[in-house]
Amino acid sequence: MVISIFHNQVFQTVIVGTLVFVIGQIVQNFILKPMFEYKKTIGRIDNRLKFYANIIGSQGDKNIPRNEKLECARVVRNLSCELEANFKQLPFHWYFSKDYPKQVSGAARRLIRLSNLVFGPPGSASSEIVYKDEQTIRENLKIPSLD
Repeated sequence: MVISIFHNQVFQTVIVGTLVFVIGQIVQNFILKPMFEYKKTIGRIDNRLKFYANIIGSQGDKNIPRNEKLECARVVRNLSCELEANFKQLPFHWYFSKDYPKQVSGAARRLIRLSNLVFGPPGSASSEIVYKDEQTIRENLKIPSLD
């Protein structure tokens, strides 16, 4: 009686369908979703570096309202934390080169530094240093240039 259930075509179809659904959910939630979130964070980093370039590059400028500086510093610092958190959730770290985790960590540190520079005293960092940090972040995260 029980063995005849396993030979039932409807039962086999339901079991196979359930297995396909479960495997699909595992792939989606543990592989695709973390990779998508990581790529989305990289896109937001590129966007916010461009959006806040005038604030990040002008330390101590009294013409920029304090609330705008606070927002910029908070957003850039938050993106640094999101970057590392999302990278750590990625499966298959062996897929990346050995140096890539160091590059991600370096980019996160530079984002924190840029966040700190927003309230730095005038001249605390030259525009060349800020530009170099931004370029290093883009290189480390392999953000393509749209030139």
